[in-house]
Amino acid sequence: SPDDPEILEQYCDFMEEYLNQGILEAQMEREQRERYIRLLRQKLKVKTTLSTCVRLFQNLMKTGDYVQAEEILGLIRNGIGKRSSGF
Repeated sequence: SPDDPEILEQYCDFMEEYLNQGILEAQMEREQRERYIRLLRQKLKVKTTLSTCVRLFQNLMKTGDYVQAEEILGLIRNGIGKRSSGF
């Protein structure tokens, strides 16, 4: 996993586009989506932004991880901007 925030951002953007093309078989899509979720979590550790939280929430919902999705929704509802310079 990339440690450089700029590379991490670019990789996350790539993964999002790749997954949104809808060309992967179900099992492969799940594996790639889980990889994307790990990258988004890593990105949140560097800088918490609304955009990253929304992307993470959407992908957790797509994988059926509703408990984790609700935790991210809680971050959004509690105003992550108050705790970070993300937005």
